[in-house]
Amino acid sequence: MTTAGLPALPQAYLVVFGAFAGLIVGSFIGALVQRWPRDQ
Repeated sequence: MTTAGLPALPQAYLVVFGAFAGLIVGSFIGALVQRWPRDQ
C-alpha cells in the first residue's frame, strides 16, 4: 500500500515508531490500571 503523494518510509523508522508507540500505550495502560484497579 504505497501512496504517490507520500514517500516510502524506511523500515527502521517504522520499527522505531512502532516501539515508541508501544511504549507510550503500555505506559498509559499501566497508569490506567494503577489509578483504577479492578479487584472484583
